[in-house]
Amino acid sequence: MRRTLNAARLVYPHKKILNQQDLVFVERCQAMIALGEAALKPFSDILDPLRRVDEEGDDLLTLLMTMMLDTQMNTAETANLLFLHRNTIYYRLRHSKQILGSDPFIMPAMTNIYTALAIERLLNTN
Repeated sequence: MRRTLNAARLVYPHKKILNQQDLVFVERCQAMIALGEAALKPFSDILDPLRRVDEEGDDLLTLLMTMMLDTQMNTAETANLLFLHRNTIYYRLRHSKQILGSDPFIMPAMTNIYTALAIERLLNTN
């Protein structure tokens, strides 16, 4: 339980109170990580287009997606956390949609992107 709680704090760094659903989600992510690279590849592939753009420029679209999910898709709060104007957030969201080929905040894309970002946070801190 302590391991899951610590991992949940990594996945939800801005969340003050974690609920049971948060912990179940993190346990599911940890189980996928335990399965190895083959199980993680589809999730890694989801973020690859955003990473490529991030490497080519300064849009930091992966960070934007992470912050949007952290803030429950609140653009004003995301803008404050990233020290950006809200219109810049809107522009980058439109850019993300173009790169991904679909709206990342509509199901099922949202679930897959959220899972991919959570797994990435867990892997990058371990």
